[in-house]
Amino acid sequence: MPIEECGNMINMMLDYTQRTGDISLVKAYSKHLNQWAEYLVANTLFPVNQLTTVDFDGPLPNQTNLAIKGIIGIQAMSVISKKYLGDVESANSYNSTAASYLKTWQSYATSSNGTHLVLEYGYQSGDVLAFNLAMDKLLGLNFIPDSVNSMQSTYYENHLAKYGFPLDSRRTALYKLYIAGFPAANRRPLSQIDLTTLQVQAVPTKIVLWLEETLHYFFVSQIAMTFLNKIYQYVQGLTSS
Repeated sequence: MPIEECGNMINMMLDYTQRTGDISLVKAYSKHLNQWAEYLVANTLFPVNQLTTVDFDGPLPNQTNLAIKGIIGIQAMSVISKKYLGDVESANSYNSTAASYLKTWQSYATSSNGTHLVLEYGYQSGDVLAFNLAMDKLLGLNFIPDSVNSMQSTYYENHLAKYGFPLDSRRTALYKLYIAGFPAANRRPLSQIDLTTLQVQAVPTKIVLWLEETLHYFFVSQIAMTFLNKIYQYVQGLTSS
């Protein structure tokens, strides 16, 4: 999962540095950070057939949620370069690239009717829980247009199944705590976000409903099914309820 993890490392490094004020890590690993960022520059706009954190669904090319993670990672590297490494030239280059990629991404990632982000470029019948958009707010980048967040939030609320919104249109599974990835829930600093009272009120209510109506005969799974009150088993090779 190279795009996934390159984006993760850069985003986490910026988050840590912003929160602690400790610049020792970005200084010590500046070479690695730039290597990861350059990989994203070369590969994230049109991702090849790669896995993402939703690895149980298998790889898929041109995934919109994966692409935006990398684009946000490039923008995060721009901040790291300028603010913590003093490399203005690299910062400007990363910033320009991220801005250009974002415009292209929007044109490919948005459905033809302009109502939501598709799962993969050009796949009009698919949709996705684009939780990677949350990193823009978490890192304070304010890089993603409000119109994208508003569009997605409206789409989620209008297409909730009985127990929530699936990770993507390939199956009905959802990660319960990925409700924090709803854009409407991330217009405030993370420290001010109460995961039990998110702005998208219907979502946690549906998760609670799933917990109440599901027989838990072993530990509570991190994965729920949007239509069934059954455990999604991902233990010892089991991949379905």
